[in-house]
Amino acid sequence: MVFKKKCKSRLIVRGAILLLLAYVSYSIFTGALKGTLLYKVYACSTGTIDDYKVLGLYRPTNFTVDFYGLTFEGHSGNILDDRILYMGADEKETLFFIRDTLETIGRDKGVFVDVGANIGQHSLFASKYAHEVHAFEPYLPVLARFKRMVSINNIRNIIVHEVGLGNSNQKTPFFAPVEGDSGTGSFAGGKNDNTQQEPESEFDVVRGDDEFAKYGVSKVDLIKMDVEGAELQALRGA
Repeated sequence: MVFKKKCKSRLIVRGAILLLLAYVSYSIFTGALKGTLLYKVYACSTGTIDDYKVLGLYRPTNFTVDFYGLTFEGHSGNILDDRILYMGADEKETLFFIRDTLETIGRDKGVFVDVGANIGQHSLFASKYAHEVHAFEPYLPVLARFKRMVSINNIRNIIVHEVGLGNSNQKTPFFAPVEGDSGTGSFAGGKNDNTQQEPESEFDVVRGDDEFAKYGVSKVDLIKMDVEGAELQALRGA
């Protein structure tokens, strides 16, 4: 893990505050309330809950960490980045399932598809085990970060498709994610608190069958799909 000295000192201070508050909460409270308080204390020190940033205990910072042998560049304050920074990865059980499945298929054979790639955690990880990775991500802010990490890691088997998947080829309104949770943008509309309630822009959406035909892909071995409510439309186009 590579940090500037300033970042290291902040982590030490946060850790000390976390331990002190954890001790106090365990001394005073019992049962489920203890767990709730400890979670909130952890969220406060890591900046994963916005309400606690006002306490001044958290400052967003750029960081670089090892991600299963790859270089990951992140910025704390975004949920996915925070989980990679503090826990090593997000959805580890999913990553390990991807690894085990692709290893069973064979590293020189497996085709992995990542629909809703975001900043590319699953695609980056899968590239170590798949013959070919096809990643779909239309949202420009996360797409730029994803493409940079493909570049700095010199990965040759990830094909980035800068489009969404749907049941027809068309421009479709996109509802951007809220600040701090870049993984919640959606073509399905602002149906929850984690997306903007009005569309930010329009992006190209294509049928999966048509897009794969362009790249000569006749067989897919494993699909990870996380498109915030637009999964059915994506599957109908495949």
